[in-house]
Amino acid sequence: MRPVAICAGAALLALTAAPPARALVEAGKGDLSLEAVGSIRLTAGWLRYPDVPAVYPGEDDGLFARVLRLLLDGKLGAHLGYEVNLYGDLSRMPSLLGGGVFATAASFDSPYRTGYLAWDCAENGGVRGELGVDRLALDLQRDRVHLTVGRFPVNYSVTRIFAPNDFFAPFSAAAINKEYKPGVDALRLAVTLGMLSSVEVAGVMGYGEGGVPAWGRSALLARASAVL
Repeated sequence: MRPVAICAGAALLALTAAPPARALVEAGKGDLSLEAVGSIRLTAGWLRYPDVPAVYPGEDDGLFARVLRLLLDGKLGAHLGYEVNLYGDLSRMPSLLGGGVFATAASFDSPYRTGYLAWDCAENGGVRGELGVDRLALDLQRDRVHLTVGRFPVNYSVTRIFAPNDFFAPFSAAAINKEYKPGVDALRLAVTLGMLSSVEVAGVMGYGEGGVPAWGRSALLARASAVL
């Protein structure tokens, strides 16, 4: 137990003594700006099945998931902004457990995302690698009009842990981060009517077999809000 305690203490010390995160690149000139941030998520586990040899012949096994992200956001003009979220996903899951143990960027599958923005880069047994785009959106805001187009999250829930009305990107039971929302392919137009009221229309593109856009799988939502 002593090595385990030493490793746990070292990990705790590293987390508490970590310096504040800073942007990888930060630049701006006039109405143009760029901020680039990187992140890495590592998850691993050791599995032991001593009592189920008929189902799983090996007593020991392991699994891991690694997700690298590059986050870009900034301005392209006085009223035009952008957001880009690129990921590289590499994971290994034992065949007994399938792919649903850890929710990763590559494991998210939705009929509201085209498959042309994800590319398989590795596949060997239980190991799978994928490169993709999680968010890619342009955001235009001028006076009372706010227009967003591309791949971005659409969510009208007022809760964070459990979102009962999240139609497009519901959380997996194995998801660790319950606040981050993956994007869907959509267009959203919002108009502010007053200080505390607005009207919003969002259209989300759905895809059928082979990634072909399908109106029957698409969605149109209208939302009006006011505070009295």
